[in-house]
Amino acid sequence: MGFLEKIGLRTSMGDRIFLGIALLILLHLLWMRFLEKYISLWVCFILSVILLVIIVKYG
Repeated sequence: MGFLEKIGLRTSMGDRIFLGIALLILLHLLWMRFLEKYISLWVCFILSVILLVIIVKYG
């Protein structure tokens, strides 16, 4: 049982990949709006990929 099922979301692998990519896009847009002046977008990319792997593997 993954952490998404604990909050009531029964997901397949495709659902978790879609959710992770949607979150990746949202995180990049927020990063570009608020933090890109101070921190490189590469940091956001690395954090997004780590988050995507966590969601797909353990979600």
